[in-house]
Amino acid sequence: MLQKYSNSRRKARHIMKSLTRILPAVVALVMAYSLSALGADATFGQKTESSPGMQKDECVLVAKNCGNDTINAWVQRLETEIARGTDVYSNAELDKLQRELAEAHKLQKIYNNQFPPVAL
Repeated sequence: MLQKYSNSRRKARHIMKSLTRILPAVVALVMAYSLSALGADATFGQKTESSPGMQKDECVLVAKNCGNDTINAWVQRLETEIARGTDVYSNAELDKLQRELAEAHKLQKIYNNQFPPVAL
């Protein structure tokens, strides 16, 4: 019985030594991978094309970095971005912008019906 206990104790010690050698390497690899993944995300929304006119507008795509636009300014901004076409945006992004423009036109119509212009 004493011999069996010492064998299992040696095995446990061997396993623990192996873990102390392998675990830091695994942790280092995971950290390196996660840092590289975070580095790839850091370029989101930044200019990736060489020409400054080819930069996408984050505000109209994902509602980031938006100012306080009026509904009319928002419609004009969407129309401008849609006019840039497939040189800048993918077809899926253009479809999304078209849907946003349709929604903005509906809001504009509702707003104009509730608050008609006053003749002075």
